[in-house]
Amino acid sequence: MKSKKNYKIIKYFNTSRYESVKVNNNFSSKKIISCFGYIGDIKNQKDFLKIAKKFCNEDVIFRIIYQSFDNNYLKKCEKFCKYNKLNKVQFINGNDVNIKDKLEESHIIVNTSITEVFPITLVEGISMGVPFVSYDKGNISWMKGGLIAKDYFELERFVKLLINNNFFYDKISNQAKTFYNN
Repeated sequence: MKSKKNYKIIKYFNTSRYESVKVNNNFSSKKIISCFGYIGDIKNQKDFLKIAKKFCNEDVIFRIIYQSFDNNYLKKCEKFCKYNKLNKVQFINGNDVNIKDKLEESHIIVNTSITEVFPITLVEGISMGVPFVSYDKGNISWMKGGLIAKDYFELERFVKLLINNNFFYDKISNQAKTFYNN
């Protein structure tokens, strides 16, 4: 990674094309919304990207942190980002970064998976007080420290709520820490 003044160059999508994009490195004023995991239909990152589209004009960064991917699905996501000019979306290869740091930098973790058994990333996030927003899949419903959505519209509404309501965000964050520590 090369750095210049307030910008960091990252590998965009981290594929063989090695495209680079400039990203403002001043995270103090930005809220980072993260989605972790394999990039593919089953993880449904398209819903995450649709939410990112709703926040184009806000000071929010959307990150998809992955270790492997379905190339066709990644191309669809890439096309969606380019078509909608989503320049605040970052695709980061988890093999190139410290995952714990990316969890700590996150304001919210969003889980868009259409199937889930036990989402360890959400557990790791709540251990640090990072709230989650997720569809109700697998064992997520018993977890405290996040909001569980019935559908895409509720998922979007919950992300917006946690971005814009600091009092509610702090309450959910504290609930996450308490749940993890008990």
